[in-house]
Amino acid sequence: MKQMLFVFTVITFLYCDFSSAQRRISNSETAKENEFPYMAIVQAGSTTCGGALISDEFVITAAHCLMNLNGNQRKRIIFGINNYYKADDEPQRVEFKNYKYWIHENFTMPSATNDIALIQTPEKIKFSQKVQPLKLSCDERIDGNGKEVSAVISGWGLDENYHPPSVLKKAIMTLISIKDCYKYQPHFVEKITAHHICAFGKKSSGKIDVVSPCDGDSGSPLVAIDTRELIGITSYVKDAEDGIPTRNVCESDQAPAVYVRVTSYHDWIKEKSGIRFC
Repeated sequence: MKQMLFVFTVITFLYCDFSSAQRRISNSETAKENEFPYMAIVQAGSTTCGGALISDEFVITAAHCLMNLNGNQRKRIIFGINNYYKADDEPQRVEFKNYKYWIHENFTMPSATNDIALIQTPEKIKFSQKVQPLKLSCDERIDGNGKEVSAVISGWGLDENYHPPSVLKKAIMTLISIKDCYKYQPHFVEKITAHHICAFGKKSSGKIDVVSPCDGDSGSPLVAIDTRELIGITSYVKDAEDGIPTRNVCESDQAPAVYVRVTSYHDWIKEKSGIRFC
């Protein structure tokens, strides 16, 4: 089986075609059943990403997950599952085989600027123990600058064996400042701005660990642990050595993951959804 890996300049995006495995995520844990009821599997043609349910009909994800989608390709979105490969066996899942979507008008490649998109389901979703919306953070000060902020990522990205995991995984991340993010990545081509969040995995000893989102995790939510609010959308990981992508970028201890800062896009989200979250 072959995974389709998309690389633009030195950015490694984390969406995938679950037909092969070339990257991995280390030191993740298996999520408990119903632990992340806001998680969505977003399928756009051959691309599979994560997403987060933020209302009874809107899902937030990364723009690059949908950028190659055309009207003839498959669109599918699934909620309320833990095991990816047994999704069809879950009687309480919520599934739609079509959806509307909006990619940010100023989304650009290869810099991945404004890497945010909204999906609208064709019907409103009835919430249950397995399917619940995630609240958006209204705190614009969350940045990992001078104050340690812990967050959790969850997704179906590649595991330690370079395989798509069957069950949902999670990992704890620690935010770092944009300034520190740039220091770790001197070869960044595009500028990391206040519209981004950077985060590393962290061991209990306080040392930097290799926990990181990986292929298949694009669009998945970064959630502040203390508030259980959405603060970021998984966008990409950058390679540390000379800006050259390597097979093990997802486990590099010098490559912080980069997320879209959700608070920067509240007005855009309101414009498209008609919902004011803050």
